[in-house]
Amino acid sequence: MLKKLDKVVIRSYILPLVITYLLTTFIFVMQFLWKYIDDIVGKGLELSLIAKLVVLFAIIILPMALPLAVLLKIDNGYW
Repeated sequence: MLKKLDKVVIRSYILPLVITYLLTTFIFVMQFLWKYIDDIVGKGLELSLIAKLVVLFAIIILPMALPLAVLLKIDNGYW
């Protein structure tokens, strides 16, 4: 069973980790889009298909973005 202190530590760690993960995923997705923008734009693709492509790429980069998010976790001011 978790003690009160453990819950406080976990809660203070999860939100910055999620924010940092979303930020690193956004950076990788934008890098992907800039790399393949000429292949995507002008082909008459539906927006839902492009959204699926971005979501699938975000899932593919999970093993790369999650460790980076752990290393770069945004500090919440307790230093």
